[in-house]
Amino acid sequence: MKNTVNYTDILKDEIKINYKNLCCHKAIFLAILYFSSSLNIKGNKIHTEFKFREASVFRKILPVIKSLSVSRSDIKVLYTVKNSLKGIVFDINESSVDNKKFMDFLLDETSIINYLENECCFREFLKVIFLINGSIVNPSKQYFLEINLRNFSKMIEIINFKTRKLLDFEFSNTFRNDNNIIYLKKFDNIISFLSFLECSRFIMLLEEKSMLKGIRGEVNRQVNCEINNINRKIECGGEQAANFINIKKTSFFDDLDGKSKKIILERIDNPDFSYSELGELCNMTKSQINYYIKKIERKYLKYCSNLVKSL
Repeated sequence: MKNTVNYTDILKDEIKINYKNLCCHKAIFLAILYFSSSLNIKGNKIHTEFKFREASVFRKILPVIKSLSVSRSDIKVLYTVKNSLKGIVFDINESSVDNKKFMDFLLDETSIINYLENECCFREFLKVIFLINGSIVNPSKQYFLEINLRNFSKMIEIINFKTRKLLDFEFSNTFRNDNNIIYLKKFDNIISFLSFLECSRFIMLLEEKSMLKGIRGEVNRQVNCEINNINRKIECGGEQAANFINIKKTSFFDDLDGKSKKIILERIDNPDFSYSELGELCNMTKSQINYYIKKIERKYLKYCSNLVKSL
């Protein structure tokens, strides 16, 4: 069975979170909070549970998780009945991060704009939300990149405000299965987005696929054009051959000059030949063949017209 390439995994594997800029830490954490968490009440305390479906994504943001004083024993790995990864889960008390209540952020998502003022912070924020909820389609089939923003509708305006300013484009958006989806379909916009995420290797892959796609498209157009030309040539030659067979049976054929007779006989024998190929058989140019065939057809129309008048 042929293995299919998962381009989303290839792209996510290249994305690297930059932890060196301390100003980005809150933006990174808030991206994790919005798109990987759920609130749970345990006793009199609100706990935030984090769940990651992919181990590779979990490993990339592990340094932020370690900063929350989460012990290894608090992290649970869940498996399906078929022993495949179902998710990685852990929870933290709401007071773990700068004494900010998570509920404040989750109820007022517009407050996140204050943490995305710097370009570097917005970049790391986009990296994390793509790692968690992003995907890209096989570029050989179509250009399509999307990010699931869950139920955070105002997040669309926030992200587009920043992308207009920094990248000179906006995400399109739709609503699917109770989730807000932002997406890109234009090749140039996808390239700009990936460049902003510092994914140079995937950009090279995408441009290679685009080039191959363009070459295939051009070859297909040329082949289709050639097939259409051949079909028209065969159809035209077949009609001429049938018409010339009728001419050969009449007295009109005997009155024609030698070149015209030669053309008629060669066309009957070779209905699929082009005018250039007929010219080689008749020792004439393509334009001469065209001239004589039109001359024969005009004279034959007059001949048939005279026959009708004489009846």
